[in-house]
Amino acid sequence: MIVYATNITPRLEFVVRVLSLHLGINFELSHELVREDENQPFINYSDKNIGNGLWILPNGLLDETGIREGDVAVLEKMIFPSSQEGAYPFDIFAAVFYMLSRYEEYAPFKGDAHGRFSASESMASRLESLKIPFVDDWVRAFSDELKRRFYVYADYPYYRYIPTVDVDIAFAYRHRPLWLTLAHYAKDLVNRDFNKISNRFRVNVGLDEDPYNTFSFLKENYQYNDAHVFFQVGNRGEYDKNISPWHPEMKKLIFNCSQWANVGLHPSYQSNSDIHVLFAEKKILDGILRNPTVLNRQHFLKMSFPDTYQNLLKAGFTSDFTMGFADAIGFRAGSAHPFPFYDLENECMTELMIYPLAIMDGSLKDYMGLTPEEAKKEISEIISEVKRVKGVFVSLWHNTSLSEIENWVEWLDVFKHMHKEARG
Repeated sequence: MIVYATNITPRLEFVVRVLSLHLGINFELSHELVREDENQPFINYSDKNIGNGLWILPNGLLDETGIREGDVAVLEKMIFPSSQEGAYPFDIFAAVFYMLSRYEEYAPFKGDAHGRFSASESMASRLESLKIPFVDDWVRAFSDELKRRFYVYADYPYYRYIPTVDVDIAFAYRHRPLWLTLAHYAKDLVNRDFNKISNRFRVNVGLDEDPYNTFSFLKENYQYNDAHVFFQVGNRGEYDKNISPWHPEMKKLIFNCSQWANVGLHPSYQSNSDIHVLFAEKKILDGILRNPTVLNRQHFLKMSFPDTYQNLLKAGFTSDFTMGFADAIGFRAGSAHPFPFYDLENECMTELMIYPLAIMDGSLKDYMGLTPEEAKKEISEIISEVKRVKGVFVSLWHNTSLSEIENWVEWLDVFKHMHKEARG
């Protein structure tokens, strides 16, 4: 289907590419007007109402470069509403671009303790649609209009479930350096936590299994479900606590997981400020897997635009699974469909595919403060939304949150509920 535009820009090309992916319709950009006597359906993306095309009045955002200052106009859960009667109600091309390029995250914002973009700062929150894939709803409404006017039918993709696991700490007690084990014993003794001392001892002498070693359970549940497991292999630091990737048991664990799941990198907190650290960690994981690592999820969901994604591209990654909020569940970019990263600094669409993250275990329990039963309800509603728009449901759990120790008692049942609903 032809999209007529007086100015074809990289931003417009990006939007047309996204719409083609979501709707299965081949959109073709053109500077040439469709003659009225040809009776050919077309979309008119220009300042003038021409012929019988579906007229979308440009807001101007797609003709610009850089970041526009000022507020974004909002009307009835739409952004960039049309000022011209008879045109499409809003500039859907500019609206989709604004959300999926993460335009709002390039502007100054008040970050949390880790410098992260919070749900409360987002356009999704402003539209009161954080738990609704509203960009997908915009696209579906647009598709309905094409069908009504021109009998052009969309070929929507199938719903897909991608369960993912982050391995921040592979083992609670085992395979740690002797000095660290002794330090933990001393700490437990000072705190008079004799139960933990007993548990640590029983695991270390082989009487009990390590509580964080939930990988057999994950394999049993995930191995036929397009699972992704992200391992942290960086040096130990304030927010990086995993055992050394050079430990034989750690290398064995990573390689074994690669036999039933897609294994990716979970870069250290330290890598956010040093691309050389990212390169080094990727090289370590490449060596263990004996293949290039192309999948990524940022530790703490920490990223900044455009640096994080630019660095991932330089390191050779092709897919990222970070696009979610730490402090809330829902749709950070307003969509449940994968989309390519658009680099606003260089004004170009890239080869890095972004997979939106809908829910994280820590968001439910720690940030939102939900009980297990409340979490189940929220999860069911999110899954229902993803299925409704035939999107991709990406969930994030940690091997540690399935341990049912400390603060994770009863949360294994939440995981089972989610997994059953997502597969249904």
